[in-house]
Amino acid sequence: MNDALALRAGEAARLLRISTRFLAQLTREGKIPHKRVGRAILYPVEELREWLRRCPGPDGSEATHARGSEVSANPPGPRESSDSEVSANPPGPRESSDSEATL
Repeated sequence: MNDALALRAGEAARLLRISTRFLAQLTREGKIPHKRVGRAILYPVEELREWLRRCPGPDGSEATHARGSEVSANPPGPRESSDSEVSANPPGPRESSDSEATL
């Protein structure tokens, strides 16, 4: 079990299920708890948990979190994608095979 006190940006974004770009925006705007240690920006796990509890819901009410939805210091494993998801890395140009007719 990883008992990290703080997370780097990529880990924090993955656990919060937001993009690193959005995390950077929240950080710049001072809307998410973070600490600067030298040039590194760290996101304290306990402060992120409390921040999530205080975050308002879409209607402005206090957020309610489903059981098990809190931030964990243990990053999730690889996520399987479904056909309906858009890939961040679309396939390149299709190569033609010898069996395909050319015009």
